[in-house]
Amino acid sequence: MPQRPESKTKPGHMIVVVGPSGSGKDSLMRASAGELASDTRVRFVKRVITRQSDPDREDHLSVKPAEFKQLQDRDAFSVTWNAHNLWYGIPVETIARIASGTTLVVNGSREALPEFRRVYESCRVIWISVSADTLAQRLKMRNAETARDIDARLNRTVHQTPAAEDFIVNNDASLAISTKHFIDTVRTIVSHQS
Repeated sequence: MPQRPESKTKPGHMIVVVGPSGSGKDSLMRASAGELASDTRVRFVKRVITRQSDPDREDHLSVKPAEFKQLQDRDAFSVTWNAHNLWYGIPVETIARIASGTTLVVNGSREALPEFRRVYESCRVIWISVSADTLAQRLKMRNAETARDIDARLNRTVHQTPAAEDFIVNNDASLAISTKHFIDTVRTIVSHQS
């Protein structure tokens, strides 16, 4: 694992946003990024994913699986995981950015949370929750998967659950209301930098 750089600056946090596919993580993060752009203490992380870029979804760095493996072999990632036949990586330079005082927000994975918590000393987690009906409706509206794929996502067993210190943002409400709650949560975390 890469070493954390020494720093006299108060470190920032790694805010990991998790929740089931269709819970609205991308929408909330995209809406919040504009509002938080003027806050120099907060930045959003661009993930590396073995998926084609799609302007309607997450802004990420798209790579082929072989290139991802090469980057992984060169220790270019601090955390990686595989989900739904795709590889995801968090750039290793995020460790130094946090040490220098920046709080980073990243779309994470519930199953990768133990690794996030191990790598990032000041890891904070925001869980995006939605009702089962809302989740099913959103997955169908995305029109990106078969009915079988949607059923698999809805019935996926997840072994991680919120810890006492984690934050929960419900996204059953309108995007405007949920975004305000999300931004307020990020600002609460930033204001408690230790």
